[in-house]
Amino acid sequence: MPKLYVPMIEIFELPQDVSKASIVRGLATGLERTLADYPILSETGRSHFTLHIKDASPKHIPAFPVLDKHDFPVHLLDAPKILPEQFVSRHFPVPGSDISVIGPAVGGAQITFIECGIIIGLAITHQVCDGPGFESLFTAWATYTAAAANGDSPNGCAASRSEIPSRSILSLENKPKLTAEELERLSAKFPIMKLRDGPPAPPPADFKMPVVKTRIWHFPKSKLQLLKAQCSAGLEPGTWISTYDAILSIMWRATVRAKSRLLKPDPATPSKAVHAVNGRGRTGFPISDRYIGTAITMPQSKTFTISEVLGDLETTLPVLAQAVRESTNSVNPEYMSDLIKYAAGSSNLQWSELDMHWVLGLDCMAFDWHTMKSYENHDFGFGTPAALRWPHPNFEGFFFVLPSRAGVRNAGEDEGIEVCFGLEETCYAQLEKDREFARYAEQRGLGV
Repeated sequence: MPKLYVPMIEIFELPQDVSKASIVRGLATGLERTLADYPILSETGRSHFTLHIKDASPKHIPAFPVLDKHDFPVHLLDAPKILPEQFVSRHFPVPGSDISVIGPAVGGAQITFIECGIIIGLAITHQVCDGPGFESLFTAWATYTAAAANGDSPNGCAASRSEIPSRSILSLENKPKLTAEELERLSAKFPIMKLRDGPPAPPPADFKMPVVKTRIWHFPKSKLQLLKAQCSAGLEPGTWISTYDAILSIMWRATVRAKSRLLKPDPATPSKAVHAVNGRGRTGFPISDRYIGTAITMPQSKTFTISEVLGDLETTLPVLAQAVRESTNSVNPEYMSDLIKYAAGSSNLQWSELDMHWVLGLDCMAFDWHTMKSYENHDFGFGTPAALRWPHPNFEGFFFVLPSRAGVRNAGEDEGIEVCFGLEETCYAQLEKDREFARYAEQRGLGV
């Protein structure tokens, strides 16, 4: 996994006369009980986890009604405002070259009170936890906090620690001895995962990160139905396309088109989809929902040329969607077993990394949070969240598919799925003028 802290925030409405002290006590009690379930976060002797409390004025973070009116824009929710200082972007990558000494904190949490609301945030290093793991932590924290608020013992609603899977369930007991042929086969099977013997070379001295603009885009339910139908055209019997596949297919085209004016690629330039697939449920053995480790895989689709990606809409959408579906289906028990074997055969996993076109590439790169049940399950005692966000991500060319806010607060009947998307700023301007993309998606957070 990338050496960074993964942040996740949930935003709630609160009445103005609520007792903040009471809420803090409940959240602290719930978090303490949650950490007891997951000793890697606080009980290893080399890890520590802290809870920070903050009161933010409307000048610092807009009041809840303002955020709500504009669909909780990520650009108004900068990480330094709502997460402890040591977990924000300027600390990327997470330092840890010398593993003989105690390193940075494994993670932390922050409670930020805003006018008429509260923001609850977690940040944990990606080596310890992935997106679904965050959902599990939030679920446990909410359950224990609500129990404490009701005067119940948190222990009464807790599973035994023995029922929570060990992080070793996706590890081999013994280091495999891979032949040169096996290593070559596995390396070809997992091109995104690079197992290095030492740290990667630094970027060129004159390299500068581009200015990235990130916003939330909304795919209305009716437009998603249309898009999915277009992507499903000509399907063979017994095959199917998911809504997620359909979103990736149109985002793939939009990404390439938005970057083409700046990058001026040759029509034969290769492009592929690289997207996160949750390995839970694909291992061949059950994994408890309470497992928090990193079980995300990064399969890639077959490669197309730029001209193929941008071909005729009606004929190209089904091809791209099926390519995404095939790469997802490739993650099966054999895939998971081989991936574990490949990682276990590394001489030093400290230097492993994801080999992706992180900046100004022409691949479709997606992370999937849309199956999370945060809006249904995360009631800390003061209602379920109004929004789930990664606070103002600064990733160029990446997008996050977020869970639907259908049925949440004042969401309309056509509420569909949100996507958080960041591009180099001039490329983003091209995206905003993309008429094809506008048939399916609308930008949120305009005017603020």
